[in-house]
Amino acid sequence: MKKRFFSLLAVCALVLGLMAPVGAVELPSVECNGVETGYVPRLLGGRSYLPAEETAALLGAELTLEGGRAKLYRGGESVVLPLTRVGEEECLPLRQAGTALGYQVGWDRESRRVLLVDLGLPAGGQSGKVWRLEETQVQAGWLTAAAKGWAEQLVAGVDPAWLLSAIPLTDGDTALELMAGAAKALEQPGAAVVTAGDTTLELWREGERSVLTLTVPAAALLPAETLGVKGKTVTLSVETGTEEARALVRLGNWQASARWTA
Repeated sequence: MKKRFFSLLAVCALVLGLMAPVGAVELPSVECNGVETGYVPRLLGGRSYLPAEETAALLGAELTLEGGRAKLYRGGESVVLPLTRVGEEECLPLRQAGTALGYQVGWDRESRRVLLVDLGLPAGGQSGKVWRLEETQVQAGWLTAAAKGWAEQLVAGVDPAWLLSAIPLTDGDTALELMAGAAKALEQPGAAVVTAGDTTLELWREGERSVLTLTVPAAALLPAETLGVKGKTVTLSVETGTEEARALVRLGNWQASARWTA
């Protein structure tokens, strides 16, 4: 039975706090399965939102509104989310809605695009588990406050129920290539290695235990030259078991970790 894993690594809208350019800002866009959709997401608190009706249309879902909440239904799966007012519109968080209905959702930092990929995997997460984030820890050393915040976002943005959420969508083509290879590898237990450009993904799975390790050039995720880590790599490991999941990210002499329980 296939298992549904991965929404970024961010993850994910994992580095939104570091990406704002100076001066004119190009409006973000949404791409689904490699096709530009024409939708323009609203950014609020580092997350992408769309009006409820647009969210349903984009995800191919039925929509019901009641009491400040929205229910989306697609292919036997459903999710109920509170409406969030962004400006004058009642919106839904695109990442949360998309991942709940079987999409891979991430952010391409360079092109300012939200990327959605429908991998055709069953929704609902690993064996139907619901993971609760218990704690995050950061040992940032010499890093700036912005980089420390980035580290926290990276590990906290991982979804243990969907391991491919560990894929950082700073380069859309690389991320999609990794997701496609990893999705095939997830169809059967054992070990697999997927590479795309300078990024390597190693996956091991047996029963309910899965271990994913991703190695990414630091320059693909953060201003490496400014922070003095040009040429270095970021390593993110995610391990899930029956009752507990952990994520650990390392770069040079700093690391960040997160722990979840089922």
